[in-house]
Amino acid sequence: MVAKMSSILNVIFTLASIVTQSNAINGKPCPPLGAVLPAPKQPSRDVIVAEAVKALKAKFDTITSALNDSAISIGVQSIWEDAPMVNLHFTPPVKNENGTKEVNIDTIYRIGSASKVFTVLSVLQQSISFEDRVTKYLPELSRNQKNGSDIEAVRWEEVTVGSLASHVSGIGRDMAFDIAVNPGMDSEWQKYGLPAADPKTRPKCAGILGSKACTGEDLLRNFVNRRPQFAPYTKPLYSNVGISLLELVVQNATGQTLDQLMKKNIFDPLNMKGTSLSTKPKRDSDAFIPKGEVFYTPSLGVFDSSGGMYSSTADMLKFGKAILRNQLGLSPAQTRKWLSPTAFTSSRGQAMGAPWEIQLADRIAPNGRLIPVYAKAGDLGSYHAMFALVPDYDLVISVMTGGPQITQFGIQTRLTSQVLRAIVPALDAVTKKEAEAKFVGLYTDDKSNSTIKLTIDDGPGLVIANWTIKGVDVIDNFNRYTSTYNPQSPRTNYRLTGTPRLYPSNLEAGNKKAWRMYFDQVDDAQGKLYDEEVVFDDGRCVNWGSMDRFTHDYLSLEEFYFTTGGDGRVQSLRPVAFELTLGKK
Repeated sequence: MVAKMSSILNVIFTLASIVTQSNAINGKPCPPLGAVLPAPKQPSRDVIVAEAVKALKAKFDTITSALNDSAISIGVQSIWEDAPMVNLHFTPPVKNENGTKEVNIDTIYRIGSASKVFTVLSVLQQSISFEDRVTKYLPELSRNQKNGSDIEAVRWEEVTVGSLASHVSGIGRDMAFDIAVNPGMDSEWQKYGLPAADPKTRPKCAGILGSKACTGEDLLRNFVNRRPQFAPYTKPLYSNVGISLLELVVQNATGQTLDQLMKKNIFDPLNMKGTSLSTKPKRDSDAFIPKGEVFYTPSLGVFDSSGGMYSSTADMLKFGKAILRNQLGLSPAQTRKWLSPTAFTSSRGQAMGAPWEIQLADRIAPNGRLIPVYAKAGDLGSYHAMFALVPDYDLVISVMTGGPQITQFGIQTRLTSQVLRAIVPALDAVTKKEAEAKFVGLYTDDKSNSTIKLTIDDGPGLVIANWTIKGVDVIDNFNRYTSTYNPQSPRTNYRLTGTPRLYPSNLEAGNKKAWRMYFDQVDDAQGKLYDEEVVFDDGRCVNWGSMDRFTHDYLSLEEFYFTTGGDGRVQSLRPVAFELTLGKK
């Protein structure tokens, strides 16, 4: 029994050692999360992308051929191009006669909860700390809170601005959809076992189905009647109220309305003429209005900031470009932080952000690597929207629909997935083609007898096919570059047998751009066995923990940078720790 247990432990520890050292044979590429090659600057000009768009258009035509009273608008744009690469719109024969006659890129829809991105951005633009307690700006929440236990009363002093933005405050989801708002339905609800609502405290506003819209004052006075659902930072619980409280935070911090701030800081600078927070379009003819849609006109009052905005495909593409190009008052570091996940969800493929619904897509890149999609879905009546950013490819996606025929579960997510499946493989192919033309080749320094050969294969990044410095094969000897190496007790094999690959960093200075080298992970035979032993997916992908292990005199052996000339062509490659610059042949 002891011998058997020892054997099992030896297998486990051997596998762990394999992963730690990154020794691999035909290893599985596990690139660092993020772009594996530079995104193309003019993807629409490439025939590969053109063919993908053509195929997507055919699928779009098939989907819309069965629609009679519902519209769809899809836009996809590179942040480096002036025009969308995808610009698809369908106008149904049946629609409200006051609305647009033809759906196009400027047609206005209600975007539901995609509004939340604008509200959270407004918080960040005012430099309001996510760590601040919400009571710093809204002391009424504590003053109005009824006495009670942790089960009965929200501990508002524990709720932060960031927890509201990320749906981890633990407060309830809604106030507007409380069924007690309509006194005429009391007898009906009592038939189904509910008691009569308390006339003193029952909700008296909602902003939907003919009821009075709630003001900020209504929200602060009445929402304290809702009990907490979790303690703050326990787990995500989607809360429309939480985002609406952020509107009040911004207004109290600045003395200006959210309408004023959005117009000044977002809409006007980006010329987003079709976007508004709490007022419908000046002309109904600029909007798509499904026949019989009751949610087109009413303002949701204080809940507009959470789910009631209006916008168009053109405007949402402008908005996405401005976010990824840091043109909205946030520094690049602030934008990166904003796009970081803040909580797990029960979906293996989705994490929460502020307020991003981050999709960890592993079904769109040809090699199956993870691609983060920073998305925000929205629903209001028969309107459904999706706003998504794909930084790995500098891509912005807008999907908008309206009408009962496409009011299905997750319709905007399904449509966005179709777009990603069509466009991302094409963009991936273009990045490889452009990288091959720009980076692949032989880099040499004849004086020192040094050579680096870069190629491209089916995997991610650039492959280092040969790396010779001063006549020494660096790849064959890479494991010598450790503090534990003892030349008096040489090992028989020093080669890290995975493929060394280069991946772009986001660091640059002038005409120099940094890249990082990393070896592939554990080979398929041993890696699969390891993945079966551990209790989570992709267990062998531990690059985040094993990168940057090899250094000399404070310089990383895994750090490289390319130098480009004035024409954008690569001139040289420098493996930093070796202090040599190799010119491109």
